[in-house]
Amino acid sequence: MGNHRVAGAVPRAGTAGTDSQYASEGTTARFAGALTLRNWSVSTRLIAVIVLALLMGLVFGGLRVSSAADSADEFGHVSQLADLGQQITVLVQALEDERDQTTGLIPISGTDASQLNTAYAVTDAAAAKVKATAAGIGGSFPANIQTRVATVVSEITNLKALRTSAQASQSALAVIDGNYSTDITNMIALNGQIAQGTSDSILVNDVQTLNSLSLAKDQAAQQRALLFNAFRQQIFADGELQALGTAESEELTDETAFNTTATPAEQTTFINTVAGTRVNEAQNIEIYVVGNATTAIGAGALGISPANAPSAWYKAQSAKVDDMQQVEQGVARNIVARAQSLQSGAKNSALLTAILTAVILLLVLLATVAVARSLVGPLRRLREGALNIATVELPERVRLLGEAQDPSTSLEVAPITCCPPTRSARWPARSTRSTPRRCGWPATRPCCGTASTRCSSTCPGAASP
Repeated sequence: MGNHRVAGAVPRAGTAGTDSQYASEGTTARFAGALTLRNWSVSTRLIAVIVLALLMGLVFGGLRVSSAADSADEFGHVSQLADLGQQITVLVQALEDERDQTTGLIPISGTDASQLNTAYAVTDAAAAKVKATAAGIGGSFPANIQTRVATVVSEITNLKALRTSAQASQSALAVIDGNYSTDITNMIALNGQIAQGTSDSILVNDVQTLNSLSLAKDQAAQQRALLFNAFRQQIFADGELQALGTAESEELTDETAFNTTATPAEQTTFINTVAGTRVNEAQNIEIYVVGNATTAIGAGALGISPANAPSAWYKAQSAKVDDMQQVEQGVARNIVARAQSLQSGAKNSALLTAILTAVILLLVLLATVAVARSLVGPLRRLREGALNIATVELPERVRLLGEAQDPSTSLEVAPITCCPPTRSARWPARSTRSTPRRCGWPATRPCCGTASTRCSSTCPGAASP
């Protein structure tokens, strides 16, 4: 008996598993059917169209807004770099003044170093501003710019060591080439990367103009340092005269590059600003010294004594450097203004794009809803009308027809014209036993006669043959 129980249990288990499988398959089939487009109702299809249209609008509008926002961020970075560059030009000028004054005091004793304290204070103030602004250059900027900014900040931090090394130098060339040159070059190079990644031609040209002018000004400042030291020593040290000629040549090259990218207004500003009595005096002194390879400028038309030569030269050439600095600051301000304008325009474009996208999506939604209502409304009315006919009007009419009919009378039978054919024509001879008529006529009803094949009579309860 135990075997019978086990044998009986197996089919039940199999039946349960089969039922579960059928239920799972039924659920899957219903789910698949619900996903089939032809099984969707009209309203569901219209909702799907509306959602699809809105999603497409959101995607394309979002891409436009994202692009405008990226442009705003990019020009925001440019604006930050432009602010930093404007402050770097001030720091570079302070370093050039500090360097050139240092070359005039070489070899420097303990008391001479105090004459540089004023220059050091100016440099430190400019460096503090640069360092504070550079703190805002974070990880969102390109890696090369981050590296360059980090280098500049490191050089600012090491200014004290730079000054100590410069004071211990024994020649002007050592101060210019070995101590300050690297720092100034790195700062000017950072300004040259202000417009990196932008396609605005005006901004790019202004950055190139600033870079060329900064390099030209540094070459003019180097000439100031070399001749200042030579006039103090009343002789050129080894290599200083050649370095002076090189600096003069590179200044002309950089000024040519400046005129290539500068706007007519900037060129006019340079010509009108870098001019005057002192600028002309500095030019005449340098021409005389380079042409005669001597520091004795007391002879001839210059008439400057050896004792007055260092200060006369330094003041005259400083006037030229300061004038170039004035033009440089003007170009830097143009860069800042242009970067801010581009950033503002990009922000406004992003905002306008977002507003237009929202308005367009709203209009599309309203238009789609209006079209959907125009399609769904008639279908709903048709459905409601059909249900009303099936559930209300039709039963009511049937009821009215039933009430209007007289129950004592039978249904009206349509008249037919028929007469059974004669026995000789259609029916074969049969038994004389009485057989029922095809039309259901009573046996006692007379017919039309033997000669006639049809008669006009009513065949009650039968259909037409």
